[in-house]
Amino acid sequence: MIEYAVGRHDWYEDQRGKLFQAALGMLSFVAAAAAIVNSVGGSKYFVFFLGLGLIVLGITACRLIVMYTQVSEKNHPYRKAADIKSWYYRYTVSGDIVDDLDVLFGHEDKEAAVDDVRRNFRDFLKAISGSLDCKVLLKEDLQQVFILYLLQNYRQVNLKKMYNVTKRGTVTSMFFFGLALVVLMCSPAKEIINDIRNNVKIGN
Repeated sequence: MIEYAVGRHDWYEDQRGKLFQAALGMLSFVAAAAAIVNSVGGSKYFVFFLGLGLIVLGITACRLIVMYTQVSEKNHPYRKAADIKSWYYRYTVSGDIVDDLDVLFGHEDKEAAVDDVRRNFRDFLKAISGSLDCKVLLKEDLQQVFILYLLQNYRQVNLKKMYNVTKRGTVTSMFFFGLALVVLMCSPAKEIINDIRNNVKIGN
């Protein structure tokens, strides 16, 4: 049960990560395409439709990035409802904990850092002492499994929303790109060549 919950959670997180990477790729494509169009140019309708497609694609990418980051920033209600003593150390370590004694020069500073860890350890033992009973441990294990399913659900819902945004954004941008292509195909060849020569400065 735990392995399944962890596996599904990781799968949803992996799919969200892929969409996040795709969003970064979209932004790179938009920037490159905009630079090329700016240098090459074209008919006003071609630039208009192509620009709309790039704008929609850029907005889609930004929305995906925001949606990806929002999940980890939310204050999920299970944190208030869960009563898991073993989480004490994760959420309530107090003081400015030093993670490297070598950065401290004075002997007293090093001793103070060690004493700070000892104090937190004593507080941790005091808080967790009530959960050493077998029934309490089982209850906490079941709570953690349930929280895994909650996290899985959060990722699943977020992934569906990201999929929908991606689908709508790409379809809309492809529609505008198609219109730009139609305009380009319908433009006289001589006009296209003249636009390229005037903007890129090639030819005589």
